[in-house]
Amino acid sequence: MALSNAPDLQVGRLELIDLTNNRVIDRYIATSGCPGFQGFEDQTVRGKGPIPRTDLAQIATYKMRTVPIDLSGTKGVAGNFYIISPALVRLKSGEVRGDFGVHFDANVPGSAGCVVIENKDAFLSFEQTMTGIAASGVKEISMLVGYSQCK
Repeated sequence: MALSNAPDLQVGRLELIDLTNNRVIDRYIATSGCPGFQGFEDQTVRGKGPIPRTDLAQIATYKMRTVPIDLSGTKGVAGNFYIISPALVRLKSGEVRGDFGVHFDANVPGSAGCVVIENKDAFLSFEQTMTGIAASGVKEISMLVGYSQCK
């Protein structure tokens, strides 16, 4: 996703890649953060900014669980939530962010830092793919987060 201070929602891609066979399994249009809080500097803003890129956090990679938890009663999620760990991430600048996941964008466009898929059919496709990955015995997958920067 290209990060920008534009007031409209910025979107990018969530790609599932099989590194063993060097192939893209699937890709989805996704976003992270709230409109107006998707600039490069907003990665440190709790509750509004996008999930911090991997090298900004003091971690090698995020991990995403392949089996979701049901957050049907949670506003903005209203369904399955694929937990991203670690639960809390200390950024190199000292801020702490966390409680990230991948879910359907079930409320106003954007997220409080989670990776969200806006299109319901695309999210259902993502869930089918994740179910297949989980059925093969994989409990979590590595997740790299990167951005380009708009001028």
